[in-house]
Amino acid sequence: MAKKEIVEPSTRSTEFLSGQRPLLLSDLTSEERTGAFAAVSAHTSKTRENLAKFAAKVDHPNKEIAGKAKRAQRALDEGAVNRPYNHEDAIANTMQHFENSAKNPRAGESVHGVNFYSRNAAPIHDLVAGRNISPQTAFEATAKLSNKNRPGNEKSSLTALLNAHEKGSVTYTPEFVSKVHEATAGSHRISPEEIGKTVPFSQVHPDIVAAMTVPGVREGVSHALHNVDLAGIGKGGMRQNISAAHATLQTGKGNDPYTNPKFASYSMSHAEAPLPGTPEHQEYNMRAANIHDVLTGKVSGSQLMLDYHGLRDKNEGHLSNVAPTANDLHHRRLSYNQPAGAPYAAAGDLTMSVKGNVAKGDTKISGDTVEHAVLQDVVHETAKRLQEKHNLQYSVPSRMVNEAAWASTRVMTGNDPNPAKKEADAAHGAALKEQEKRNSHRASQMELF
Repeated sequence: MAKKEIVEPSTRSTEFLSGQRPLLLSDLTSEERTGAFAAVSAHTSKTRENLAKFAAKVDHPNKEIAGKAKRAQRALDEGAVNRPYNHEDAIANTMQHFENSAKNPRAGESVHGVNFYSRNAAPIHDLVAGRNISPQTAFEATAKLSNKNRPGNEKSSLTALLNAHEKGSVTYTPEFVSKVHEATAGSHRISPEEIGKTVPFSQVHPDIVAAMTVPGVREGVSHALHNVDLAGIGKGGMRQNISAAHATLQTGKGNDPYTNPKFASYSMSHAEAPLPGTPEHQEYNMRAANIHDVLTGKVSGSQLMLDYHGLRDKNEGHLSNVAPTANDLHHRRLSYNQPAGAPYAAAGDLTMSVKGNVAKGDTKISGDTVEHAVLQDVVHETAKRLQEKHNLQYSVPSRMVNEAAWASTRVMTGNDPNPAKKEADAAHGAALKEQEKRNSHRASQMELF
């Protein structure tokens, strides 16, 4: 029996159907959008159920599991995911966090967190200069390394991988093979015929590369490596991050916007980020500076700015209010309206596998795709409403909302300490100690009399 052909609704854009970008909420019919919101609400219930399962293991003999259980119980006690998803609440919450970042920048910033993508894309452009690899492939690889990782570690791992691909090699000694096979049970195996051979690092199977970076394996395989920095590569975080990034560098294959919209959006955001000093980068920062001035009452939104580069009306690329944005744990926390202290991550990295009554039979649209479209729309709608609310004379870039909301949630959860405050606190602590020493000295002098 012939497979039933999928009839695409007229709402599906050419960009989505051709795989140029991830699904947008506007690609769905009104019935599908209703179904998408319902599916995301069901996902919040599933997340809470998962927290409850973790919390039940609080007396587990394994300390790590017991620790996760305590964090899960704390999240439940603080009201984590205790309500159905509400799109309007998610937009209002994101706007509040963006405005908080705009009103409370740090030294050298107009809006806290802005220029994340440009700042992290620039060194990658430098990194690939003179190498036989495109910046786009490097951006695709760094997206793989970003999962549950820090930007600095991403770049360190990418640098080490690129250097190893260019000059590195591995000798499959019996000791090397034995050690990596201990860490790759059930996955790729090095054949007996390959033992004793030296192969370019760029040709090593991704599972073997990931196994080599396991802390307990590194020392046992170091003798077989040539021009390979395992410690640097290991900063890519989880083994699947490293194997996926290595495979991307091997094949040049990018992140599929259908199966992994978050990574696809992350790599696109880096690729489109303007380099410092370019007209588009200057326009981006002028908009950020004007937003800060408007939100802090220094100027009105209707007050015109000088249009130095003729880009004030541009609403495309990095300046667009509907550019793809990566929605990670921080954005989930905002969109699902999590309490400030609730460790939402304690529920695990739950992928929304059920898409409800949306695009049945269409393999291009999964539960993860639907959730990403809904949460990305929060960012896009926030950008549009910020322009309207403050009467701004230009579009608010969606990636600016993305960057600033990230920063605000990192501050909220204690993951973004302020260097200036840390320095001030240290100076204050040192002053108190010095005062204590002087007081002690005075007391000892008084005893002499």
